Amino acid sequence: MLRRIEGAVQTSPSDKPAPGALTPSQAVLVTMVDLATRDATSAEWQALLERSARDSLEQEPIEVADVYGTWALRRGRIDEARRAFEEAAARAARIPNVMGARVQKGLQATAARKT
Repeated sequence: MLRRIEGAVQTSPSDKPAPGALTPSQAVLVTMVDLATRDATSAEWQALLERSARDSLEQEPIEVADVYGTWALRRGRIDEARRAFEEAAARAARIPNVMGARVQKGLQATAARKT
């Protein structure tokens, strides 16, 4: 499904977005799904966190860091998961949001496990 979305979104030769092209915020979310569904690298996630800080809207930067933490936790990468959840918590502290409880669960899950 992700590949179908990517294939449907094209840009025009003049570097102007084509009708139906993804906004920078939407592109971050598509990349997040891509990374979350494969064996991505830490460097890819870090690059996405940076893009998200710049391009994401409202609570999306929190979501990106939280999904990164969940992805790392599921792979047993506890230190990496902890750092991602800490980033999500830091991002959540900057804006009103509804994700605080979810981020706290991630932090608790990493605290309960050893590296």
